[in-house]
Amino acid sequence: SERLEQQIPLMMNPHHPAVADRMVAMVEEVLAKYAVDGLLFDDRLRFAGQNADFSQQAKRAFEAYVGERVAWPHDAFSYSIQPDMERGLVPGRLYDAWLSFRAHTIQQFVQRVRGTVDRVRPGTKFGVYAGSWYGEYASYGSNYASNKLVAGFPFLTDRYRPTGFAESLDMVITGCYYTKATIAEAMSERTGAGATVEAAAMLSNRVVRDAAWTYAGLSISSFRGDNEAFARCLQAALVSSQGVMVFDLSHDIEPLWPVFERAFRVPAVAPHKRPDVLSLVRHLRQVKDDRGETDPPIVIYSGVAGIGH
Repeated sequence: SERLEQQIPLMMNPHHPAVADRMVAMVEEVLAKYAVDGLLFDDRLRFAGQNADFSQQAKRAFEAYVGERVAWPHDAFSYSIQPDMERGLVPGRLYDAWLSFRAHTIQQFVQRVRGTVDRVRPGTKFGVYAGSWYGEYASYGSNYASNKLVAGFPFLTDRYRPTGFAESLDMVITGCYYTKATIAEAMSERTGAGATVEAAAMLSNRVVRDAAWTYAGLSISSFRGDNEAFARCLQAALVSSQGVMVFDLSHDIEPLWPVFERAFRVPAVAPHKRPDVLSLVRHLRQVKDDRGETDPPIVIYSGVAGIGH
Protein backbone atom coordinates (compact mmCIF):
# COMPACT_ATOMS: atom_id res chain seq x y z
CA SER A 1 0.00 0.00 0.00
CA GLU A 2 1.18 3.53 -0.78
CA ARG A 3 -0.95 4.92 2.06
CA LEU A 4 1.89 4.85 4.56
CA GLU A 5 -0.07 6.60 7.29
CA GLN A 6 -2.35 3.56 7.43
CA GLN A 7 0.39 0.92 7.21
CA ILE A 8 -2.08 -1.89 6.55
CA PRO A 9 -3.93 -1.81 3.21
CA LEU A 10 -7.05 -3.65 4.38
CA MET A 11 -8.63 -3.61 7.84
CA MET A 12 -12.20 -4.18 8.95
CA ASN A 13 -14.42 -1.37 10.22
CA PRO A 14 -14.72 -1.48 14.04
CA HIS A 15 -17.84 0.71 13.89
CA HIS A 16 -19.81 -1.90 11.94
CA PRO A 17 -21.87 -4.19 14.23
CA ALA A 18 -21.42 -7.15 11.88
CA VAL A 19 -17.65 -6.90 12.27
CA ALA A 20 -17.84 -6.96 16.06
CA ASP A 21 -20.37 -9.81 15.99
CA ARG A 22 -18.14 -11.88 13.72
CA MET A 23 -15.07 -11.34 15.88
CA VAL A 24 -16.90 -12.20 19.09
CA ALA A 25 -18.29 -15.35 17.45
CA MET A 26 -14.74 -16.40 16.53
CA VAL A 27 -13.58 -15.78 20.10
CA GLU A 28 -16.45 -17.84 21.47
CA GLU A 29 -15.74 -20.71 19.07
CA VAL A 30 -12.06 -20.88 20.03
CA LEU A 31 -12.80 -20.72 23.74
CA ALA A 32 -15.54 -23.35 23.53
CA LYS A 33 -13.60 -25.87 21.45
CA TYR A 34 -10.04 -25.53 22.72
CA ALA A 35 -8.56 -25.60 26.23
CA VAL A 36 -6.60 -22.40 25.76
CA ASP A 37 -4.81 -20.68 28.64
CA GLY A 38 -5.45 -17.21 27.31
CA LEU A 39 -6.56 -14.92 24.52
CA LEU A 40 -4.35 -12.12 23.24
CA PHE A 41 -5.29 -9.57 20.59
CA ASP A 42 -2.46 -8.28 18.43
CA ASP A 43 -1.90 -4.62 17.53
CA ARG A 44 -4.63 -4.69 14.86
CA LEU A 45 -7.19 -4.14 17.62
CA ARG A 46 -7.50 -0.55 16.45
CA PHE A 47 -8.36 1.60 13.45
CA ALA A 48 -6.12 1.59 10.39
CA GLY A 49 -5.15 5.22 10.89
CA GLN A 50 -6.35 8.71 11.71
CA ASN A 51 -8.45 8.84 8.55
CA ALA A 52 -10.37 5.66 9.28
CA ASP A 53 -13.27 5.30 9.35
CA PHE A 54 -15.37 7.96 7.58
CA SER A 55 -18.11 5.71 6.24
CA GLN A 56 -21.78 6.55 6.53
CA GLN A 57 -21.97 3.90 9.25
CA ALA A 58 -19.39 5.88 11.24
CA LYS A 59 -21.22 9.15 10.61
CA ARG A 60 -24.51 7.82 11.97
CA ALA A 61 -22.80 6.35 15.02
CA PHE A 62 -20.87 9.58 15.65
CA GLU A 63 -24.04 11.68 15.44
CA ALA A 64 -25.68 9.38 17.97
CA TYR A 65 -22.62 9.71 20.20
CA VAL A 66 -22.56 13.53 20.20
CA GLY A 67 -26.35 13.90 20.02
CA GLU A 68 -26.45 16.23 17.00
CA ARG A 69 -26.13 16.38 13.24
CA VAL A 70 -22.58 16.95 12.03
CA ALA A 71 -20.94 18.51 9.01
CA TRP A 72 -19.15 15.50 7.61
CA PRO A 73 -16.22 15.09 7.82
CA HIS A 74 -15.13 18.64 8.64
CA ASP A 75 -16.60 18.69 12.15
CA ALA A 76 -14.17 15.87 12.93
CA PHE A 77 -11.16 17.09 10.98
CA SER A 78 -9.94 17.91 7.51
CA TYR A 79 -6.59 18.05 5.77
CA SER A 80 -4.60 21.02 4.57
CA ILE A 81 -2.00 20.82 1.82
CA GLN A 82 1.21 22.71 2.39
CA PRO A 83 3.40 24.30 -0.34
CA ASP A 84 5.76 21.33 -0.17
CA MET A 85 2.72 19.06 -0.70
CA GLU A 86 2.90 17.75 2.85
CA ARG A 87 -0.47 17.20 4.48
CA GLY A 88 -1.51 18.93 7.70
CA LEU A 89 -4.46 18.17 9.96
CA VAL A 90 -7.12 20.81 10.67
CA PRO A 91 -9.15 19.89 13.79
CA GLY A 92 -12.89 20.44 13.49
CA ARG A 93 -15.18 21.71 16.23
CA LEU A 94 -15.84 18.12 17.36
CA TYR A 95 -12.31 16.81 16.97
CA ASP A 96 -11.89 15.87 20.64
CA ALA A 97 -15.27 14.14 20.59
CA TRP A 98 -14.20 12.28 17.45
CA LEU A 99 -11.11 10.90 19.18
CA SER A 100 -13.19 9.84 22.17
CA PHE A 101 -15.86 8.28 19.96
CA ARG A 102 -13.39 6.02 18.18
CA ALA A 103 -11.74 4.99 21.45
CA HIS A 104 -15.18 4.31 22.92
CA THR A 105 -15.94 1.96 20.02
CA ILE A 106 -12.82 -0.10 20.69
CA GLN A 107 -13.46 -0.05 24.45
CA GLN A 108 -16.97 -1.43 23.96
CA PHE A 109 -15.59 -4.28 21.87
CA VAL A 110 -12.92 -5.11 24.46
CA GLN A 111 -15.52 -5.14 27.23
CA ARG A 112 -17.73 -7.41 25.16
CA VAL A 113 -14.86 -9.84 24.59
CA ARG A 114 -14.03 -9.79 28.31
CA GLY A 115 -17.61 -10.80 29.05
CA THR A 116 -17.43 -13.60 26.48
CA VAL A 117 -14.16 -14.92 27.92
CA ASP A 118 -15.54 -14.99 31.45
CA ARG A 119 -18.78 -16.63 30.35
CA VAL A 120 -17.43 -19.32 28.02
CA ARG A 121 -14.16 -20.25 29.76
CA PRO A 122 -13.90 -18.66 33.21
CA GLY A 123 -10.36 -18.12 34.42
CA THR A 124 -8.94 -17.68 30.93
CA LYS A 125 -6.47 -14.80 30.66
CA PHE A 126 -7.28 -11.92 28.31
CA GLY A 127 -4.82 -9.35 27.07
CA VAL A 128 -3.77 -7.10 24.22
CA TYR A 129 -0.57 -6.18 22.47
CA ALA A 130 0.05 -2.61 21.28
CA GLY A 131 2.88 -0.27 20.36
CA SER A 132 4.63 1.28 23.33
CA TRP A 133 4.38 4.93 22.26
CA TYR A 134 1.01 5.64 23.86
CA GLY A 135 1.11 9.23 22.61
CA GLU A 136 0.27 8.20 19.05
CA TYR A 137 -2.51 5.75 19.88
CA ALA A 138 -5.31 8.31 20.04
CA SER A 139 -4.84 8.46 16.26
CA TYR A 140 -5.66 4.75 16.11
CA GLY A 141 -8.61 4.82 18.50
CA SER A 142 -6.97 2.44 20.96
CA ASN A 143 -6.86 3.64 24.57
CA TYR A 144 -5.15 0.72 26.26
CA ALA A 145 -4.54 2.79 29.40
CA SER A 146 -6.46 2.81 32.66
CA ASN A 147 -9.71 4.74 32.58
CA LYS A 148 -8.40 6.75 35.53
CA LEU A 149 -5.15 7.89 33.94
CA VAL A 150 -4.15 11.52 34.44
CA ALA A 151 -1.19 12.60 32.31
CA GLY A 152 -0.03 15.45 30.12
CA PHE A 153 -1.27 14.17 26.77
CA PRO A 154 -3.37 16.78 24.93
CA PHE A 155 -5.94 14.20 23.82
CA LEU A 156 -6.48 12.90 27.38
CA THR A 157 -9.59 14.97 28.04
CA ASP A 158 -12.32 14.25 30.56
CA ARG A 159 -14.24 12.61 27.72
CA TYR A 160 -11.33 10.55 26.40
CA ARG A 161 -10.04 9.31 29.76
CA PRO A 162 -13.02 7.02 30.52
CA THR A 163 -12.46 5.12 27.25
CA GLY A 164 -9.42 3.35 28.72
CA PHE A 165 -9.87 -0.42 28.67
CA ALA A 166 -6.95 -1.69 30.79
CA GLU A 167 -9.43 -2.53 33.55
CA SER A 168 -10.93 -5.19 31.26
CA LEU A 169 -7.60 -6.97 30.78
CA ASP A 170 -5.29 -9.29 32.64
CA MET A 171 -2.20 -8.08 30.80
CA VAL A 172 -1.02 -5.38 28.43
CA ILE A 173 2.04 -6.15 26.29
CA THR A 174 3.66 -3.21 24.53
CA GLY A 175 6.27 -3.30 21.81
CA CYS A 176 9.32 -1.58 23.29
CA TYR A 177 11.23 -2.44 20.14
CA TYR A 178 14.38 -0.43 20.74
CA THR A 179 18.03 -1.46 20.86
CA LYS A 180 19.04 1.00 23.58
CA ALA A 181 18.33 -0.39 27.03
CA THR A 182 18.29 2.60 29.38
CA ILE A 183 17.74 6.33 29.47
CA ALA A 184 21.28 6.76 30.83
CA GLU A 185 22.68 4.85 27.87
CA ALA A 186 20.79 7.07 25.42
CA MET A 187 21.91 10.23 27.18
CA SER A 188 25.55 9.17 27.11
CA GLU A 189 25.30 8.63 23.36
CA ARG A 190 23.29 11.82 22.72
CA THR A 191 20.29 9.93 21.35
CA GLY A 192 16.63 10.23 22.23
CA ALA A 193 15.82 9.04 25.74
CA GLY A 194 12.34 8.00 24.64
CA ALA A 195 13.78 5.50 22.17
CA THR A 196 14.86 3.14 24.95
CA VAL A 197 13.36 0.02 26.44
CA GLU A 198 13.41 1.60 29.89
CA ALA A 199 11.49 4.75 28.92
CA ALA A 200 8.96 2.85 26.80
CA ALA A 201 8.32 0.22 29.47
CA MET A 202 8.01 2.82 32.24
CA LEU A 203 5.45 4.79 30.24
CA SER A 204 3.44 1.65 29.50
CA ASN A 205 3.53 0.70 33.15
CA ARG A 206 2.38 4.15 34.25
CA VAL A 207 -0.50 4.51 31.80
CA VAL A 208 -1.89 1.06 32.67
CA ARG A 209 -1.78 2.17 36.30
CA ASP A 210 -2.00 -1.24 38.01
CA ALA A 211 -5.22 -2.15 36.20
CA ALA A 212 -3.42 -5.09 34.55
CA TRP A 213 0.03 -6.59 34.36
CA THR A 214 2.34 -4.71 32.00
CA TYR A 215 4.91 -6.63 29.99
CA ALA A 216 7.55 -4.94 27.82
CA GLY A 217 8.07 -6.51 24.41
CA LEU A 218 11.42 -6.93 22.63
CA SER A 219 12.06 -7.79 18.97
CA ILE A 220 15.01 -10.13 18.61
CA SER A 221 15.46 -9.33 14.91
CA SER A 222 16.97 -6.01 16.00
CA PHE A 223 19.81 -7.68 17.91
CA ARG A 224 21.44 -10.00 15.39
CA GLY A 225 25.08 -10.45 16.35
CA ASP A 226 24.83 -8.40 19.55
CA ASN A 227 23.90 -10.67 22.42
CA GLU A 228 25.11 -8.23 25.05
CA ALA A 229 22.84 -5.45 23.78
CA PHE A 230 19.94 -7.90 23.90
CA ALA A 231 20.88 -8.90 27.45
CA ARG A 232 20.87 -5.27 28.55
CA CYS A 233 17.48 -4.65 26.94
CA LEU A 234 16.09 -7.83 28.46
CA GLN A 235 17.14 -6.62 31.89
CA ALA A 236 15.65 -3.16 31.25
CA ALA A 237 12.35 -4.73 30.23
CA LEU A 238 12.16 -6.84 33.37
CA VAL A 239 13.14 -4.00 35.69
CA SER A 240 10.79 -1.41 34.14
CA SER A 241 7.69 -3.60 33.80
CA GLN A 242 6.36 -6.79 35.35
CA GLY A 243 7.67 -9.13 32.67
CA VAL A 244 8.85 -9.48 29.11
CA MET A 245 7.53 -10.73 25.78
CA VAL A 246 10.10 -11.66 23.12
CA PHE A 247 9.12 -11.56 19.45
CA ASP A 248 9.56 -14.17 18.23
CA LEU A 249 10.74 -17.78 17.99
CA SER A 250 10.93 -17.67 14.18
CA HIS A 251 13.39 -14.75 14.11
CA ASP A 252 16.74 -16.55 14.41
CA ILE A 253 16.45 -17.05 18.15
CA GLU A 254 19.09 -19.81 18.40
CA PRO A 255 22.09 -17.47 18.97
CA LEU A 256 20.23 -15.85 21.88
CA TRP A 257 19.46 -18.98 23.89
CA PRO A 258 22.58 -18.49 26.06
CA VAL A 259 21.27 -15.05 27.04
CA PHE A 260 17.93 -16.52 28.10
CA GLU A 261 19.65 -19.30 30.03
CA ARG A 262 21.71 -16.74 31.94
CA ALA A 263 18.80 -14.37 32.55
CA PHE A 264 16.34 -17.00 33.74
CA ARG A 265 18.68 -19.35 35.56
CA VAL A 266 16.52 -18.94 38.66
CA PRO A 267 12.94 -20.04 37.83
CA ALA A 268 10.15 -17.57 38.49
CA VAL A 269 6.37 -17.61 38.27
CA ALA A 270 4.87 -15.25 35.70
CA PRO A 271 2.62 -12.65 37.35
CA HIS A 272 -0.43 -13.63 35.30
CA LYS A 273 -0.20 -17.11 36.81
CA ARG A 274 -1.24 -15.56 40.14
CA PRO A 275 -4.68 -13.98 39.70
CA ASP A 276 -4.90 -13.38 43.44
CA VAL A 277 -1.91 -11.04 43.22
CA LEU A 278 -3.48 -8.91 40.48
CA SER A 279 -6.63 -8.65 42.57
CA LEU A 280 -4.53 -7.47 45.51
CA VAL A 281 -2.67 -4.91 43.37
CA ARG A 282 -5.96 -3.52 42.07
CA HIS A 283 -7.35 -3.37 45.59
CA LEU A 284 -4.34 -1.46 46.91
CA ARG A 285 -4.59 0.99 44.02
CA GLN A 286 -8.28 1.52 44.77
CA VAL A 287 -7.49 2.18 48.42
CA LYS A 288 -5.09 4.92 47.37
CA ASP A 289 -7.67 6.39 45.01
CA ASP A 290 -10.31 6.37 47.73
CA ARG A 291 -7.93 8.26 50.00
CA GLY A 292 -7.49 10.91 47.33
CA GLU A 293 -3.82 10.14 46.83
CA THR A 294 -2.56 11.41 43.48
CA ASP A 295 0.01 9.74 41.27
CA PRO A 296 3.45 11.28 40.81
CA PRO A 297 3.72 13.20 37.53
CA ILE A 298 4.42 11.03 34.52
CA VAL A 299 7.62 11.95 32.73
CA ILE A 300 6.78 11.63 29.04
CA TYR A 301 9.71 10.67 26.86
CA SER A 302 8.46 10.75 23.27
CA GLY A 303 8.78 7.39 21.60
CA VAL A 304 9.23 6.72 17.90
CA ALA A 305 6.06 6.60 15.80
CA GLY A 306 5.28 3.14 14.50
CA ILE A 307 7.49 1.29 16.98
CA GLY A 308 5.97 -2.05 17.91
CA HIS A 309 3.12 -1.87 15.40
